[in-house]
Amino acid sequence: MTTYAVLTAVPDHGKTDVSERHIAYYGHITSTTDAYKTGGLALSFAGIYPLNDPPVRVEIWSETVASQYEFVYLTGTTTANGLVAILASATGTVNAEVTGDSTIPSAFSGDTKVRYRAEFIKGR
Repeated sequence: MTTYAVLTAVPDHGKTDVSERHIAYYGHITSTTDAYKTGGLALSFAGIYPLNDPPVRVEIWSETVASQYEFVYLTGTTTANGLVAILASATGTVNAEVTGDSTIPSAFSGDTKVRYRAEFIKGR
């Protein structure tokens, strides 16, 4: 049985952007070194922020200069079941998803500078 990597959202307390309708929170993502699951790895915001609806937008990036990975957040139906797809640039293929059931790339699991900005509708 394959054990898939676990992603954890760690908030940067005090870092928020507030507009008339939205509130955005900032933080970083940690990862275990297990396998990558095709379609993406679960990333939960449940219990971290005082909101019930899933985010309307999540941006994920690495501040590591040599990172060859891009990240796409796929919104779930709740704050607990969104997915993060990891895309890699490889020879002859641009932005292909990392191969499922293979070990998560160490350049990602070992990257301490993977950041996020999660935007929610205020009051939901």
